[in-house]
Amino acid sequence: MYKKVSSANIVYGELPQGCKLCLRGAKAVLFVTGLCPRRCFYCPLGFDRRFRDIQFINERPIAKEDDIIEEMMMMDARGTGITGGEPLLVLERTIKYIRLIKNTFGEEHHIHMYTSETRGSVNRIIRLFEEGLDELRMHPYILGKVNFEFIEEVAKNKPERARVGIEIPALPGEESRIKKLILKLDKIGIDFINLNELEFTETNSYSLMARGYSLRSDSYTAAEGSRETALNVLKWASCKNINMTVHFCSALSKDKVQTKLRYFRRGINMVKPYEKLTDEGTILYLSVKFKTHRDAEAFIRQLKLPRSLFKVENKRVYTSIDLIDEVKKAKNIVKAEVMELSATYHRQVMGITPLL
Repeated sequence: MYKKVSSANIVYGELPQGCKLCLRGAKAVLFVTGLCPRRCFYCPLGFDRRFRDIQFINERPIAKEDDIIEEMMMMDARGTGITGGEPLLVLERTIKYIRLIKNTFGEEHHIHMYTSETRGSVNRIIRLFEEGLDELRMHPYILGKVNFEFIEEVAKNKPERARVGIEIPALPGEESRIKKLILKLDKIGIDFINLNELEFTETNSYSLMARGYSLRSDSYTAAEGSRETALNVLKWASCKNINMTVHFCSALSKDKVQTKLRYFRRGINMVKPYEKLTDEGTILYLSVKFKTHRDAEAFIRQLKLPRSLFKVENKRVYTSIDLIDEVKKAKNIVKAEVMELSATYHRQVMGITPLL
């Protein structure tokens, strides 16, 4: 039988460990390069990273190794997903980061990696397993010829502790092709397949529309028919008693569950005493601009606030949203706003609500 594992994800079999941690928001995202030899028409990677050899840990640019450790500690990461681009194009860099993470956080820290490379020697992948990689997710281009020999060789040569899976988009209209893929993978001994709901992004939308795909009426990102394709495959896998795990990961889950929980975990460790962390993983505080710096200081003295509950800077007072009523009564105010920021490295402004 298959079962629901989040607000929108469904799995037949045992959910992969990497997915368990992602659904808790406990996986850091280590982007090792934007370089990639493939040109998949559905690739969701943004223009700012696509085909560029740059590195990020979550939303934070990597300038030195300490950046990786600091960011992972900030979100209390229990695992790491290595992605790109194609991580195998920067093999030594990827190995260096695996060693760094395992040496810092211990062998129990779970690392999974994505690759679209299914050609040539498997030695590079075996080396990654030897260095500590726990889970590999291969992405064959299912509309072309799938190199099952390569996939089987990886499965046969992996360590006992490691898991090997396949991750592809659930392309509407390709249900039969996906079923045939699963039957072959099941014979090979692959541990799982993740069927991701096909998503529209700024970089792939024209390509998807040119091929006849459209947005689902109740979503800003999910493609019409992708969810139904994945669910039909899940039902089929259950009836066929397939040995491998089949997991449907929805667009809603990625946006509303995984990402927001990761932000929330980070926010717990980064909010200032006068800021409020929301359930959505955003940060709220009050920004009040006075006519003069003296007016701002007078406001603080009048309320007798502890030093930790405010910040005065350039005629502005930054303080708790719990003081909205007091601010509305104050004099000499030029502007008062509730600021909403992302709980990320750059503290990006997500919204501004004027009060006065």
